[in-house]
Amino acid sequence: MACHGANGQGMAAAGFPFLAGLPAAYLEAQLVDFAQGRRKQAVMEPIAKALNAEQKKAVAAWYASLKPVIDPTRVVQLQDTYPKGKPGAWLAQRGDWSRGLPACVQCHGPGASA
Repeated sequence: MACHGANGQGMAAAGFPFLAGLPAAYLEAQLVDFAQGRRKQAVMEPIAKALNAEQKKAVAAWYASLKPVIDPTRVVQLQDTYPKGKPGAWLAQRGDWSRGLPACVQCHGPGASA
């Protein structure tokens, strides 16, 4: 909560992304990757290593249950501002959940404002 906020809203200025409303499976996978050293981040690695599998699942479910920070309606309104036929723009706006890749706007906000 000290880094990602009491409601999972993150602290963009400090480099802590929001977690509220992200899919639980994605969040749990990130915790597993931190714990196993596949994802590197000095603060998150020891925290993730200290959690057992059930705790990782519970933390992920809790953050997933929170109200998303980015208003999905606002993101949809911005969809026409992204170039057509550009895969980077598509990933930035929508991500690719078939590969576990969130949209850039989920952490950085519409127009990379966060």
